Amino acid sequence: MENVPGKAVLRYVDGSPELRINLSNHFPTGMVFVLELHGAKDVKASITRDEVVEGKLLFEITLTYLEK
Repeated sequence: MENVPGKAVLRYVDGSPELRINLSNHFPTGMVFVLELHGAKDVKASITRDEVVEGKLLFEITLTYLEK
């Protein structure tokens, strides 16, 4: 995980490929909600990596936001 002011990158690695749909539909939205609960404004999430390598899911979301 990377976290600098105004940007956070979260990576989910080594998971089952079956989690792909669940992560795509719920993980970015959930992280936006968490940041907003803690005062972040104008939160934007994008899926920046979504692939299966050697049977393992590599999933990454990048969030940008304005600090409170």
